[in-house]
Amino acid sequence: MMISDFKLNDTIILGVNGMAICESDPNLFVKFDSLVNDSRCPKNASCIWEGDAEIKIDMTYKKELEKINLHTSTKMGNTSEAFGYKLQLVGLTPYPGDESQANDPIQASIIVTKL
Repeated sequence: MMISDFKLNDTIILGVNGMAICESDPNLFVKFDSLVNDSRCPKNASCIWEGDAEIKIDMTYKKELEKINLHTSTKMGNTSEAFGYKLQLVGLTPYPGDESQANDPIQASIIVTKL
């Protein structure tokens, strides 16, 4: 498992099972647990709506665990709050149908802010 550190208000990029520790509060951990589903409209396809991908995040603060699901679609909920922090999913790669990313590992871009 890859463990990195992050600063509040900066974008964290995590692969599946990747974990990050907050620099300003070492009691705060964020882990990209899994990709739950991905029904985003493939690149160069004509779709009725943009679709949605859902990921599962494990957020730990002072040894308490909160399981959070975040979506790429703002209509489905790309933000969540726990332990006085807000998590926002700002990106998920690879994008379906993008041949330039076809062999790239799954990565989520997340921003954590203090409420």
